[in-house]
Amino acid sequence: MRKGLGTLALVLVVVFSVQATAVSQAVVYKNEGCGHCGPYLVELKAALTELGVTNIVEKEFVNDLQVREELARLQESFNVPFTMQGHMVAVVDGKYLFEGHVPVEKVKTFLQSPSSEKMVVYLDSMTGQPEPYSLMNEKGKVKECKAEQQIAECATSGNVVSEGGQTATSGGIPTWVVAALVVLVPLFVIFKFG
Repeated sequence: MRKGLGTLALVLVVVFSVQATAVSQAVVYKNEGCGHCGPYLVELKAALTELGVTNIVEKEFVNDLQVREELARLQESFNVPFTMQGHMVAVVDGKYLFEGHVPVEKVKTFLQSPSSEKMVVYLDSMTGQPEPYSLMNEKGKVKECKAEQQIAECATSGNVVSEGGQTATSGGIPTWVVAALVVLVPLFVIFKFG
């Protein structure tokens, strides 16, 4: 009897710990104008479903101001730098942002034993070839990850390229300043010199 209770207790601990770490919901903010997002999204949703995620919501943001504002607030709450904002975003359990086309196998492997901290993973292209990607932890450390690295491995050993969520250009100028200058300088020239 005692052995049976011990086994039952062990099983309950395992079941509840698995449930505590299992992912349960995802929201995908998609750009309906993106032609190659559809096949990627089909693959991503299949992987999430395989992991037990049954609540997957899709939101189109290009033509919906409220959804764009919602996405902007979400990215702001994660302090996602402009240089890590993708044209499609999947947020899983409100903790993990996958910006762009992060390889589905990497997402799936990561979510099988997810980190306890918030994380942003970014790769905004789909060449069909393995590519380096970026990762930002909840402390704002941005790491450059090798194409062959899994997300969890990069999180612990990736090359730190910036801290505090502000990626910088080679001159040390924050990218938001560079982006503002790219917009403002031509406007100034047009207004000043006609």
